[in-house]
Amino acid sequence: TLALGYSGTALPVANGGTGLTSVPHTVTIYTSGSGTYTTPANCKALYIRMVGGGANGGASTGITAGGGGGAGGYLEVVISSPSATYTYAVGAAGGNTTFDGATYSANAGTAGTSSSATASGGAGGAATGGNLNMTGATGGFGWASAPYFSGGYGAGSPFGSGGSGGGTGFGNGFSGVVYGSGGGGAVGGGAAGNGVGGLIVITEVYV
Repeated sequence: TLALGYSGTALPVANGGTGLTSVPHTVTIYTSGSGTYTTPANCKALYIRMVGGGANGGASTGITAGGGGGAGGYLEVVISSPSATYTYAVGAAGGNTTFDGATYSANAGTAGTSSSATASGGAGGAATGGNLNMTGATGGFGWASAPYFSGGYGAGSPFGSGGSGGGTGFGNGFSGVVYGSGGGGAVGGGAAGNGVGGLIVITEVYV
């Protein structure tokens, strides 16, 4: 029956609440590199979101196409009573993102197939260790057989879209748009689009 009869956004302190309308927190974001994360003083819990690096699309030679790059895996985890420090590494395009060694891992997607009449998209990366673990999306097929000529689209990540594939009149694949997304595949002799590296977002909670 706790909180029955209260319509406000914060439960009063006298009835078991904090009296706060929002939970005090800070945010630390890593977009590249590796190192040691230090938990802030008085932090009670960490809410972590991670994505692995998106992969490159497939290249193309002659009248062929490349498939789109796969997206990095994605995870979310809440760490209660966090340790003082953790190691981290943010994967570049095609690289794995990890936190606390390999305890939490968001793996990279794989590159799209190159130079094929029907080019498969790259597979998405796996994620392990989180409360929520999502395998990344698979890149799109590239096609180079009349009447269709198009590179495969790069897979999107939970943060947004991947790169478009090359099409008629533009043979190059486009690079991924957001963290963890794949690059588009090429067509007709074009270059592959690049995937985008991973990301770690840490929300530090103090209540």
